[in-house]
Amino acid sequence: MKVVVCNDTRQYHYGCEQVMKYLNHELAVSEHEIVDNFFQVDPKVVRESHSFKQCNAIVVNGEGTMHHRQQNAVDLLEIMSTALRCKKKVALVNSVFQDMSLTKIEVETLKNSYVSVREVKSQKYLAKYGIQADVHLDFSYWQKPHLEQKIVNKDLVCGEMFFRGLYRYKKDLNRVSIFNQGWSEMVNDIRSAEWFITGRHHEMYAACIAETPFVVLQGNTWKNDGLLETAGVNIPTVHGASLDGMVDQCWEACKKAHANGQYQKLFDFMSHQSRFTFKNLF
Repeated sequence: MKVVVCNDTRQYHYGCEQVMKYLNHELAVSEHEIVDNFFQVDPKVVRESHSFKQCNAIVVNGEGTMHHRQQNAVDLLEIMSTALRCKKKVALVNSVFQDMSLTKIEVETLKNSYVSVREVKSQKYLAKYGIQADVHLDFSYWQKPHLEQKIVNKDLVCGEMFFRGLYRYKKDLNRVSIFNQGWSEMVNDIRSAEWFITGRHHEMYAACIAETPFVVLQGNTWKNDGLLETAGVNIPTVHGASLDGMVDQCWEACKKAHANGQYQKLFDFMSHQSRFTFKNLF
């Protein structure tokens, strides 16, 4: 089957790059032919493209886009609706889904598409509209890095935030960045830490692969705490503004969750999840 992929995010950061590698690989091993990948999600550009006209299916990488009726999210739903009218198969995968205030047309579009989200909060939200969605871990989890021998030689490592208060707290802070480091390098840096703080979804996933205890910010959607709810674990999440000058308190909460086995419960849960596949999807 000829497939067009929309919302190709690989240019954003290295976590998104891993997502797209997994998505494209799974399409290939499922014997589908990718005829185009669209980074921009302009509905007119997509529907007027030669690749759209020749394809049999549209796959939308939802990732962190589908929330609060931002324009890219609305545009992707329009592309999906157009594809269905053109008798094409449609799938929305690897997605958050939050506060979209769906129209009747959008509800029908999603009901007639395959939908997979990354956590149960999004699944429950869609269920309110009568839309069935499967739950699979973010695709980056299945992109296993080369792991070096684990030697914990740092107390705290900090990832990317949506604020800068923490950096003022400790000038010599050990830092990683999903925008500047490759997947394997970042995971191994996190493995060297006793614990980790981040505001980024894919950095949280990197911590899970590294099996390093972490505290995560809630971010602009529920995608971070949604993973924790999906696994049924009691691990702290915080609002960004509350972290300024609160490293010690976060560390205490992290130690408590670690002592109660919550991180190991999360890591075990994730390791037993089924990989997403496109086989038999269309």
